[in-house]
Amino acid sequence: MKKETYEKLGAKRFKKLVFKVEKIKWKAIKKFFPNYLKGMEKQYSKIRDKQLKKAKTEEERKLIIENYKKSVIQMKKEYYTEQNINYHMDLKNPEEIKEHLKRNKDIHKMWLKVDAIAAPILISLLALGSTWTIPIIAIVGLEAIKNFQCINLQNYSLTCLEENKEKLEKISTKVIERSRNKYKEAQDVITKVITESEVVPDIETVIKESKSKESLEQLKELLLREKEKRNKFIEEKEKVKEKVRGNIIWYFIHMEH
Repeated sequence: MKKETYEKLGAKRFKKLVFKVEKIKWKAIKKFFPNYLKGMEKQYSKIRDKQLKKAKTEEERKLIIENYKKSVIQMKKEYYTEQNINYHMDLKNPEEIKEHLKRNKDIHKMWLKVDAIAAPILISLLALGSTWTIPIIAIVGLEAIKNFQCINLQNYSLTCLEENKEKLEKISTKVIERSRNKYKEAQDVITKVITESEVVPDIETVIKESKSKESLEQLKELLLREKEKRNKFIEEKEKVKEKVRGNIIWYFIHMEH
């Protein structure tokens, strides 16, 4: 199917809805679950430990630890950027999102099959007089629509990625080269610490491993840059909130008249 077909089926509209839900999700998590990061890291650690007990070779063990570290890093990245890795691309690695999209697509395809099996059974029960199935049929119907739209959006995103593959590769190369030239020593230290550790290291561990003045300066600049990006992100959120508040106040003032 062509990109235009996915658009006609609602890919762009559903993408906007996904991003709105994403904002609500992170707002709720940060408000009601202050220990989210610790809790999630603990959960990943439990999964890792269970898998390690079953590991038979050193290669299996290494793979489990690598997957654990990757999962924790991605989880923290999602938390701080408030962006789901399934729908936001890392310009340093544009190919990575393809795997997330394909895996997500397979999950929704599986659930769409479940919906397709459940729907006729529930409708048959309703025809036999089981009125309690009405709300369940409605839920299954909504789930089926959601799963279909998720599959459609993932197909649309994969098509867009394929169309812009060469362009994205060039951008990725430039971003990596620019970052490498500016933060080479700091990145080498971070890579070394993450590779050698069986857990995701904290910033103090990285600082201890920074042996030269250059690596420490670069590390400081990297952290300040990330802090600046995060502050800018928070400021943008506050501006949007203020705009919304202003619109609501304007609405109520004019309602009174």
